[in-house]
Amino acid sequence: MIRVILADDNEDALEILSEYISKFPGYEVVAQCKNGDELVNQSISLMPDLIITDIQMPKLSGLEAVREISSMLENSCFIFITAYDQFAVDAFDIAAVDYVIKPVKRQRLFIAMEKDKKSDTSK
Repeated sequence: MIRVILADDNEDALEILSEYISKFPGYEVVAQCKNGDELVNQSISLMPDLIITDIQMPKLSGLEAVREISSMLENSCFIFITAYDQFAVDAFDIAAVDYVIKPVKRQRLFIAMEKDKKSDTSK
């Protein structure tokens, strides 16, 4: 099972993402976080394979949190989900698997998760 942590400050977005992932075989949501600090702490504790995070969140942004996490957990992969496309370059600069624009469509998320599977086999 691929262990996933979700992070978004919007409760509805977390619920939708969790529902989508439950329909994708081989993936398990192990935590849901509502801000960047929580994402960092849960990531260190649970050591997920994949982190799917919003960019604009309280305390630490998703980008800041991922930079911190990636310095400690080199095997985790990241997918960014946001309503703001201007952060795409920054996301790919820190080796994001993909960048998905909100509102998230299930099929688009599945494409991003397939990219994660492909990147995981190349490690």
